[in-house]
Parts: sequence; structure tokens; C-alpha cells
Amino acid sequence: VRLLACCLQMTYTPEEPPTVSEEEYEEYSQVARPADDDSRWSSVVDLQTGGGSERQLARCEDRLRRAIGREKPQAIMSAIFQNGCTALKSGGVGECVKCKICPSEGLFAQISGYYRGSKQAVYICAEKDPSEEQLERILTHELVHAYDHCRYSMRVPFVGRQAPWALTCGAEACSEVRAYLLGNHWTPPGNSASFSGFNSSSSYGEGGFAFDGQPPSSMRAGGESSPAEAASSKREEVYRGALASTQNYGMCARGDAKGVLDAVFNACVADFAPFAAAGGRAPLEAFPAMPPEVASADQAHPSSR
Repeated sequence: VRLLACCLQMTYTPEEPPTVSEEEYEEYSQVARPADDDSRWSSVVDLQTGGGSERQLARCEDRLRRAIGREKPQAIMSAIFQNGCTALKSGGVGECVKCKICPSEGLFAQISGYYRGSKQAVYICAEKDPSEEQLERILTHELVHAYDHCRYSMRVPFVGRQAPWALTCGAEACSEVRAYLLGNHWTPPGNSASFSGFNSSSSYGEGGFAFDGQPPSSMRAGGESSPAEAASSKREEVYRGALASTQNYGMCARGDAKGVLDAVFNACVADFAPFAAAGGRAPLEAFPAMPPEVASADQAHPSSR
């Protein structure tokens, strides 16, 4: 069950990180089992939406075609495809990135998108009706997961770099930190809103989690914050997002998710691959190894592996 559950990596944004019961965990793992075109999913959704799912899918796909061409999604996909990694199917919308109607029960009620290694694809939950800007953040988040699977890939003759379907708890925690950072709080160097780490002197720019619509906790009543406050707020939000994700599914869900996250957070929040941080260089390797703190965290928390 744990192996099946960890094959899904998702953009998950609860108001408060809930504790998952045994029953809900089993329900979640069963949802993860069927193929993504399982008729049980579509029939339930049609009853709930009154046939509106086709319009939701069409609207999602139209926005996704525009979002996929933006700088961050394009850069990550190019890094994956150009270096022969199997984490994604070749192609664009409808192939490696798809809109679908997700289940409304359990954990899926608060999920806006997910990466599934066994399907080599990113899925966007169309019923959440994300805007084009939200889609870019969700897509970037999930593509970071795909890229991080490539960092554990093996060279296979006539195949390329074979990516694993699942990662260790430490690697998942690191990937969540990077996904929330690069998806929600960072733009490539050269952009006026660029954010390059938590000592940034740049202005706040956009932030918060997708769909929550709330300003960062350190924002003042007048809508302004100092650089230090903005950096602290971003760090807090990245941590909260990564903690919610690691606590609720995957290899960390039944282990010490917080302990693992605490062990890798500082290293992974400074890991911008495949991008270069402002004033720095892009990684020399196509898929650089994860920070050494990841392996150390897995060794220190064997129950989470």
C-alpha cells in the first residue's frame, strides 16, 4: 500500500494539516490503484456535476495549453526531455500533462494536481477550475516532482534514463520543499520579481498557496512588508506546504514526516535545479544528486523509508 501511495505526488493545500486515519489512508490507497481512465471515477463525477465535466475539462485544457508554454514549466520539461529521462511521456497537453476530473472524496477534496510516476504524467484536477496563473503554479510544482525522479534515474540502453516510480521519504520531503518554493515563490533570475533564497532583498511578489487566497502572515495591514518579513513569510509557507504533503501521503505518511522534513529543509530550500539562483550558475549535471542531507535523513529515520 505504501509503495502504491507514494507513486502519487500532489499539490495539497489544506487549511490545517489533518491527521489521516487508517480508514482514510486505505481509502486513499484504493483511489490510487485504478488506471487513470477508470470508469468508476467518471461515472461518479457525472452524477455529481450533472454532465458539466466536459465543460470543466475543455476549460482546463484551454488554459493548460497556455500555461505549459510559460518559462518555468518549459524549462523543467526541456531539462527532462532533452536528457532522455522517462519521468514524463513525450508530448504536451494530453500526453505528459492532462486535465481530468478527480474524485471528490477523502484527500482528493483538497488536491489540485498530482504527478504519477507509473503513468509518466502530471494530472490537473479540472473540477477545481484553476485559473491560468494557478495552473502555472500547479504545473511547475508537479513538474519539479517529475524532475526529481530523474535525479534518481539509471541509464538503460535503448531507453535513456529510467526514472523510478517512487522515491524515499527523504527524497519526497526534499521534492515537496522544492516544489512549493519553485512553484509558488520563485521566478527565474532577471525577472523583476525574482526571488533567490530567503535572504532576498527583492519585493514580495505573489505568494501563498494555490486556492487559499490569503496574504502571507507577515504582511502588514497596509499591504507592505519589509524584505526580511517577506522572506520569513515565504520560508514559513514553503515549510507548511511541504509538511502537509509529507504528513498525508507517500513514504513519509506513516513515519516521522516532520523529523525528516526538518532534517532536509535548509538544504532543499537552497536547491533550485534545474534553474540557477540569482547570481549563481545552473547545475553542471543534467540531473544533479539530491543534497546529502536527504540520504542522511533516510538513514536517521528508517521507519519512514
